[in-house]
Amino acid sequence: MMEMGKDISVIDKQKALINVLNQEEAVVVLSIDRYRMILRDISMGVHPFDIKTGSIKTSSNVYDGLMELVIQIKTLQEELQIVDNKNRANKFSNQVGDIASLIDAWWLWVNKEFDAVDQNQRTWFIDVLLPALYWKSQAEKTKSPEIKKEYLAALSNSLG
Repeated sequence: MMEMGKDISVIDKQKALINVLNQEEAVVVLSIDRYRMILRDISMGVHPFDIKTGSIKTSSNVYDGLMELVIQIKTLQEELQIVDNKNRANKFSNQVGDIASLIDAWWLWVNKEFDAVDQNQRTWFIDVLLPALYWKSQAEKTKSPEIKKEYLAALSNSLG
C-alpha cells in the first residue's frame, strides 16, 4: 500500500509540473504574439499617412511612434529575461531618427513637385489622390494578407 501512495505523490508532482509548463507555454505564446504585433506596428508606422485616420504624418510623428515600440521591445526583453547579445534593440533605436526622416524627405519631394500647381488642385492631390495612390501601391506590394487588408481599408477611407 505504501507503494501506491508514492505513485500518487509522483503523479501529483508530475501534474503540478505539467501545469507550470502549460502556464509558461502560455506566457511564451502571448509574448511571441506581442512581439509580432510590435514588428507589424513598426512596419505600419513608417508611412506618410496615418493608416487609421488618413492624416498626414511627419518625421516627428513617426519618430515618436517608433520610439514607443522600442520601449515595448525592451520591456518584453526584460519581462522574458531575453539577453540581447547583439544589442539589436539599441541598434534599431539608433536608426529610428534616420528612418523617420524619410517621411519628411518624401513630403519635401511631394511639395517640390507641386509647387507650380494651383492651390485647389494641390490640396485635392495631397488630400485625396495621393493617399489613394499611396495605399493602392502599398496594397499591391505587400505579401501579407492581413496587412493588405489594412492597406485596402486605408485606400477605401482615403476615397471617402
